[in-house]
Amino acid sequence: MALKILEYPEKLSDFFVKAIIIGFIYAICIYGFRFVFQFLQVRPIPGNPLLGFVLEVIAGVILALVLGFVSIRFTFPFVTRSIFVFSILFIIGYANNIVELLFYSTTPIYVFYHDFAFTLATHIVTAAVIALLFPPLNDTDSAITQLKIFFSGHSTTWWIFRVLIAGALYFPIYFAFGLIVSPIVVSYYTDPALGLELTIPGFEVMIPLGIARGIIYVLVLILPMAMAKLEKWKLVLYLTAILAGVGAIAGFIPLQLWPIALRVTHGLEITADSFFHSLVIVKVLDKFSKEQI
Repeated sequence: MALKILEYPEKLSDFFVKAIIIGFIYAICIYGFRFVFQFLQVRPIPGNPLLGFVLEVIAGVILALVLGFVSIRFTFPFVTRSIFVFSILFIIGYANNIVELLFYSTTPIYVFYHDFAFTLATHIVTAAVIALLFPPLNDTDSAITQLKIFFSGHSTTWWIFRVLIAGALYFPIYFAFGLIVSPIVVSYYTDPALGLELTIPGFEVMIPLGIARGIIYVLVLILPMAMAKLEKWKLVLYLTAILAGVGAIAGFIPLQLWPIALRVTHGLEITADSFFHSLVIVKVLDKFSKEQI
């Protein structure tokens, strides 16, 4: 159904075969670059390595399925498309999350150096492969023209104000669903005996951090919105898939350090966050196709 909506010209089986190939490339890169950058590693990576590889393959398939749909709508040359796919993958899939974790964890920052290095390298390779295997649906469409149409009709001040509003509204959504799941997850953050090194910061940190992360999400999603040409609810689901699939699900699946209950609960929480924040972004920016695509 999703392929029909997005008018993808290939068979469903071909699409998934490409995603599986990318999943294996992603997992191989994760393990390969972990070895390459092991001089930065200060702690052993927890969990079963074989199970970890399988879970990384699954995570890579999810990333390919989501970002494959993004790539086919980016009517840019290969290098430019790779850069834009990488920016979504790395910022939403890692950077914006690790910034949050730095404030929600007691782990020293130098522990993350190894993780940062091999993730950055893996995402560069993965983005390039996605851009290569998922070329644009219609490379005759001018990306510059589409962007001009998207940004037309409003002043720079209008755009800045709307981006800030859409970004700031992320925090109340994030906080509301955080409260809903708090009976399940709070103990994982407050019990040092579990060894997760998690903590809950005060509102003086939580509020500005949440607003800043929300603004980053909006800025990164503007380009996919501009190139999507989807009507309102399809666009909401499209952005939800990017935020939840890339920003949460693909990351939680191979995270063996965290208990399954914590991963599942946060995965559901962030999926709900992603849906409502996507709805807010689409509504506030008011930039979607008025016709069914």
